Amino acid sequence: MEAAAVEIFNRHRGQLMALGYRMMGSLSEAEDLVQETYLRWQEAAPQAIENPKSWLTKVCSRLCIDQLRKAYRQREEYAGPWLPEPLPNAFRPWPEPESPAETSESLSIAFLLILEKLSPMERAVFLLHDVFNYTFKEVAAFVEGSEEQCRKLGQRAREAIQRERPRFDQPDPESFKVLERFFSAARNGEEAVVQELLAADSEFWSDGGGKVPAAMKILDDPATIAKFLLGLGRLAKQQHLDFKSDFTMVNDRPGMLLARRQADGHYELETVFAFEFRGGKISRIYAMRNPDKLQAWRGSGPEPE
Repeated sequence: MEAAAVEIFNRHRGQLMALGYRMMGSLSEAEDLVQETYLRWQEAAPQAIENPKSWLTKVCSRLCIDQLRKAYRQREEYAGPWLPEPLPNAFRPWPEPESPAETSESLSIAFLLILEKLSPMERAVFLLHDVFNYTFKEVAAFVEGSEEQCRKLGQRAREAIQRERPRFDQPDPESFKVLERFFSAARNGEEAVVQELLAADSEFWSDGGGKVPAAMKILDDPATIAKFLLGLGRLAKQQHLDFKSDFTMVNDRPGMLLARRQADGHYELETVFAFEFRGGKISRIYAMRNPDKLQAWRGSGPEPE
């Protein structure tokens, strides 16, 4: 392939990754689909393609729709709650497009979970039109449907999202102070403090994928969540486990990376947390523990002091 064609693809690769991740909720699957898009670009005589960005977006969109149909069927048999693969902001492998408010919202774990309730076509149409700002005429060409059909799919998706979307606080630097106090209380066995920092309707989601210990259902009561976390803290002390934590932004929300000290003295990332707040209190906790979904970030945990 000519260097110019490779350069053109690389120019658009970031947007393809951003679309693929939002479609699949998985960085590894997005990377595979973007790589397949590249292979098809190689085979398509790129110099003859009038609008490379549209051509690449169409191919990637169709690949995502087809793969998402298979993924949805597999997720029906998932062990415990399914969560999207988390993306610590510092490690995000693509630049976001303009319109930061909408793109930030569409990256949150809460929003990605709502997208899971849409059909693959609804999800593609909504993202292409509402997040990536393509016209319905362009979207229709990408998904090989009619413009009118896409308008209806987009409207249906928008209504479903508005119906399901929980209302959380906007990310705030003060949130990290709450998180520091919350985890300090959990480590010290201060159950009352942990409960006090949780919203009345708080939820705890934990994804272990059936491969590592995790809560097998969503915990939706502050008292239950507090007892669960304090139990984990006691277990860690009994087993003399050494952890390091690093607060950061995950999927454009306050988050934390938790790494456990290994026999060689290095720390290995074990859990990635993301949090949502309501009224200054913790409303949602998402804990990703499935090692398959942490593979990209292994080795990025805090180093030993």
